[in-house]
Amino acid sequence: MILEELHSQGIVHRDIKPENLLLTNQGRLKCIDFGTADVFAVPGVNDKLHEHFLKIQARFNSQPKNSILERMHPSQNNRKSFVGTTYYIAPEMITDQDSVNPSVDLWAFGVILYRLLTGQYLFDEVNDYLTFEKIKSSEFELDKSIDESGKDLIRKLLHKEPSQRIGFGEGGFAELKGHPFFEEIDWDGIDQMESPLKGRVFGNCSRAREPARNREHPGELGRLV
Repeated sequence: MILEELHSQGIVHRDIKPENLLLTNQGRLKCIDFGTADVFAVPGVNDKLHEHFLKIQARFNSQPKNSILERMHPSQNNRKSFVGTTYYIAPEMITDQDSVNPSVDLWAFGVILYRLLTGQYLFDEVNDYLTFEKIKSSEFELDKSIDESGKDLIRKLLHKEPSQRIGFGEGGFAELKGHPFFEEIDWDGIDQMESPLKGRVFGNCSRAREPARNREHPGELGRLV
């Protein structure tokens, strides 16, 4: 899985959404746009990447404050500035971005899964404020068309407590991949399987379109990965 690989390398994407997932002409999924990603240290695994990321962060934080808001609130001018896309953002990213960890990507995966199964947004109120309030409450109803294994997986991905989200707890991604929802998937042989979408993608990639309710602040990390 894309998230499993990213998190093993110490990378938190922070803006997982359909718009940032591409299909190659081989029908394989690729993740793009690491401009708002964060990197945490994984000793012996990503030492150079983490060191380079810290240098980028330091250079960014040392830049002159050009706007009035930046001068009034200098503490907000750092890598923890508000990022994400309204529909897919985790509740802790709204209330306290200093606490952000890899589980925010798992929350986004849960919301994407709901959309794939229903064609609808799980959190979509009349404006951003009400949508954020709904997300922070972590209260939602799942469509009746979703089977029980799908509902169970979504609920476990959208647990309000980040440490309790499936894929982030003690069981890690092994627990996530072992969920009944994925019982027909051969994870060991999936890399060798031919995608059912091979030859059905126009051009070199296919990019989903999303409404423009975005809260991105592009950075330089995208040049690293």
